[in-house]
Amino acid sequence: MSSLTWVDALAFTAIAVIIISALRNLGIQFKQRKLQLYRLAMFSNSLNRMILNNVRIIIFILILIGMAMFVGIQDPTYETIDLEFLNEGVIADIFAALYSLLTVIITFRAFRFCRKELAE
Repeated sequence: MSSLTWVDALAFTAIAVIIISALRNLGIQFKQRKLQLYRLAMFSNSLNRMILNNVRIIIFILILIGMAMFVGIQDPTYETIDLEFLNEGVIADIFAALYSLLTVIITFRAFRFCRKELAE
């Protein structure tokens, strides 16, 4: 059984639409200007920006989890650190939806330069 939720499917669809529309806009500019490597360079720059920002978000989340674990270890009232709420439950669904929303926003912002016209 797949663990793909409707929020994930909606996020993947939005990301695909953003990337396809950026490629279409680059194709239109490519036909007008006849620059050989412009389309490839703009697409690769946007894709690299999207990947780099997603890696930054993941590192930030891992740092927050590490800090929470470190604070939990320091408190003598905690016998074990329970991070099960991050795997299942309402909090996990909220975090997954927020991460999907952040991914769509990052993708939209990364590919925003593909919509701009090339300066003369």
